[in-house]
Amino acid sequence: MQQGELELYEELVKRYQKKLINYARTIVYDEDAAVDVVQDGLIKGYKKINSFDTSKKFSSWIFRIIHNQGIDYIRKHKREVAVRDQEWILDSVPTKEDREEELEQKMLKVEMHKCIQALPVDYRTVITLYYLEEKSYSEISDILRIPAGTVATRLSRGKKALAAICTDLGDRI
Repeated sequence: MQQGELELYEELVKRYQKKLINYARTIVYDEDAAVDVVQDGLIKGYKKINSFDTSKKFSSWIFRIIHNQGIDYIRKHKREVAVRDQEWILDSVPTKEDREEELEQKMLKVEMHKCIQALPVDYRTVITLYYLEEKSYSEISDILRIPAGTVATRLSRGKKALAAICTDLGDRI
């Protein structure tokens, strides 16, 4: 890869890195592991940049790489990836100086993240990509390499499962 292409790739990394880490975190449940997954995925993306189909969106391509890296991480660390408390969620809890309404909204968000984390990975990834990353059905289809109809089905089933998990949360939304 030439110097100009390297600089362009670095710019793309800066643009997507935070979103990719957030997405990886929903797969592997751990901040440090998510950072590692993204770092490995970005290196893999850099090495395979020539395989990128320019008729498609770069974000879908790089999210797919991160998705695969996250699934690989889960396979390699099955025992370590058991559902556990999310320290990164607690980072969003406001200080005492924050207004009560803001505190309620942030606590609701924390609970929603916990509910999403309790979903099976197939539903969790689709819910995250659609609602949190605001990806379209076709983009999700590209990222996960599943038909758009399957995306719709998983999204529908994921929402039902999420509602069942978060029954007490529904009263406050």
